[in-house]
Amino acid sequence: MNRKRYIQISELATTKGSSGLLPISPSTCWRLVNRGLLPAPFKLGPGTTVWDYDEIEEAIAAFKTKRSTKGRHS
Repeated sequence: MNRKRYIQISELATTKGSSGLLPISPSTCWRLVNRGLLPAPFKLGPGTTVWDYDEIEEAIAAFKTKRSTKGRHS
């Protein structure tokens, strides 16, 4: 059985005190969500907002693919 994996903002974003999965600030994470570049998080309960880890990995892979093909000329 596949278990869902979740990630919180404190693990996703980087702050002065800790490295996150992405080298961006929490504010930038929220901006990317608003722009549709990162998936929307959801609530697990009061005070607990998370992202689906697999969706985050897919978004990162899509961004890397888009970025690597952006400069190519045919």
